[in-house]
Amino acid sequence: MSKEEVEVAVSRVIEHPYFDGGYHFDIALIQMERPVPLTDYIMPICLKKYVTQKTGTYSCYSAGWGKNAKTDSTKQAHQAKVNIIADSNCAKMYKSKYDKDEMICTGGENRPCQGDGGAPLVRY
Repeated sequence: MSKEEVEVAVSRVIEHPYFDGGYHFDIALIQMERPVPLTDYIMPICLKKYVTQKTGTYSCYSAGWGKNAKTDSTKQAHQAKVNIIADSNCAKMYKSKYDKDEMICTGGENRPCQGDGGAPLVRY
């Protein structure tokens, strides 16, 4: 583990009360066993009530513990650089499963792994 990393166990995962096991309300809170120290590398992410989409793409990072080429889930979080893209792309791909009022459409060269829906998305 590098000096920039801190390992803290999870004590509880709180799923959204309306999560249906699919695409809707796929978000949760993670309560840590102890406070995570803030450093130059570890900082809180501010959550917004919504993301305003404008013309063009935005560079973002998505993080999660979803499937990779070797396993159904990973013990270590991983990240992927993704772009916020037009809602129409996801509406075409996911049809009625895509709800632009609840979801953010991402794409580009990389994409979050299977099982990373609801994962943190950070715009930089």
